[in-house]
Amino acid sequence: MLCHHHGLANPVHAWLLGELLHYLRQRNAGRHGFQDMGPAWVPVRNAVTAGALRIGDKRALQVAESWEKPIRQPCLSWG
Repeated sequence: MLCHHHGLANPVHAWLLGELLHYLRQRNAGRHGFQDMGPAWVPVRNAVTAGALRIGDKRALQVAESWEKPIRQPCLSWG
């Protein structure tokens, strides 16, 4: 949003951000999106929508773990 809608005053920052975006769009960059949230996703999503998700719901933990896996590697490599 910053690059496309607001712009950057510093041309070097704009170039660096553009290069980062270009890199992240490449298939070989190692960036992964959500492929599978696991079997608990739909029941947890429905429980949230209905306001029925409870503290300690094991399915919510499974969903959180499913979300954490695809972001672990990019975070480690970027850190």
